[in-house]
Amino acid sequence: MFFDEKEFKKDFKWGSSTNAQQFEGGHGQGGKGVSIADVRVIPGADKESNFNEFKIASDHYHHMKEDIKLYAEMGFEIYRFTIAWTRIFPNGDEIEANPEGIAFYSAMLDELDKYNIEPVATLYAYDLPLNLLEKYRGFMSHEIIKDFTHYAETVIKAFKGRIKYWIPFNEQNFIDLDSEYMTGYKAKNRAEVFQLQHHFNL
Repeated sequence: MFFDEKEFKKDFKWGSSTNAQQFEGGHGQGGKGVSIADVRVIPGADKESNFNEFKIASDHYHHMKEDIKLYAEMGFEIYRFTIAWTRIFPNGDEIEANPEGIAFYSAMLDELDKYNIEPVATLYAYDLPLNLLEKYRGFMSHEIIKDFTHYAETVIKAFKGRIKYWIPFNEQNFIDLDSEYMTGYKAKNRAEVFQLQHHFNL
């Protein structure tokens, strides 16, 4: 079935999206810490496979400017990307943000502005700082609210006026399907799934 462009409003914006853990790369660079995405194991795969390719991914960390130029050439006007929590707070619970992480996303926003592309930032997409999983089981603990809120407030303040649209979590409903991929913690029963969802909602 074909669509008629006239059916779309004049202010309709075409765009696409990426998740930092699947796209950004730059593992351990610019002060970035270790997330659950860096240590995932693919069931049945050998140790070398796992998710090591995520550590490089599409290598956007090193090709950000040319990637955004290509994005603009495709005619896209809006871009939903994910900010990697561990690039802002390597362990997830520091007081002060990593300046190199802030600088990376600031440079990205400069490039998007250069091509008149509207940024939409997602704060979390399957890449919890590993330290928080080991420290208190991540989203299974009420403590996560304090650390996530600090992270959210930090980036929202840092990019105030430059990002209009914010998405707290990517595909929160995915917890029901695979809590371990989403949070690093494998829920033992439905009650634990509900506990994870409860802390996300809070």
